[in-house]
Amino acid sequence: KEQIESLSDQEINEIIVSDLYVNAYEDQDRFNVRYVSSKNDYAVGIEIALYTCPNCGRIGTIKSKEHRFFCDCGLDMIYTKNGWITATNGDDSKFNTILEWDRWQLGELSKKLQQSKDRNLEIFHDSQQTLYMFESEGHRLEVISGTLALYRDRLEFADSDRVVVFSFSDIDNIEITGRMTITFVTKDKTCYEVRSETLRSAKKYRDSFRIIKGMSA
Repeated sequence: KEQIESLSDQEINEIIVSDLYVNAYEDQDRFNVRYVSSKNDYAVGIEIALYTCPNCGRIGTIKSKEHRFFCDCGLDMIYTKNGWITATNGDDSKFNTILEWDRWQLGELSKKLQQSKDRNLEIFHDSQQTLYMFESEGHRLEVISGTLALYRDRLEFADSDRVVVFSFSDIDNIEITGRMTITFVTKDKTCYEVRSETLRSAKKYRDSFRIIKGMSA
C-alpha cells in the first residue's frame, strides 16, 4: 500500500498496462494451436491489417484469397492454420507473424511520410469509399462516394464531379470502428465515418494520421 501511494498516476497506469499485456504469438509458439476452418480461408481479409508489401514497398496492393495473400509484384505468401506466415515457394519469410509485419510496415510508413516534402504527392488511395456525416440524433447523411486519397497534410474524397478536402489540422482524431470503418471528428465537433465496399486497411489511415501529428508536435 505504501509503495502504491508513493507512485504517480502515470506510473500506476504503466504497471497495469504491463501486467495486462499479452503477446498471443508467444503462447502460440508454446502450444501451436490449430485454427479450424472448413473453407481453408485463413488469409481472407489479411489486407485489413497488412497494408505494405515488403517486396515492392507499395501501400494497399496486398490481396487475399483462401489461405494465400499476394501482391502483383510477385509476393506470394501463406497464412497457416497455426497463425504463421510462410512463403509459397518454401523460402524463409521475412516475417513469421502479423505482429512482426505490422511493426515493420509502421516504421516504413513513418519513413515515407517524413521523406515526403511535396504536399501534392499522393501517399496512397482506395476506391469505392463512402463518406457519411452524422447529424443530430445519430442520423447519417451521405456526403460523397468515390475515391479516398491521403496526402501528407490532408484527406481528399473525390467523385466524377467534385472533391471534398479535410486538412489534418482540422481533424481532432482518426479511429477505427469494427474491422474497416474509419471515423474522425473535426475541430467543430462534426463526426464522420468512411465505409468501404472492398477489403482495405483502415489502419493505414489511422497510422498515417498519428505519425503526421507526431511530426508536427
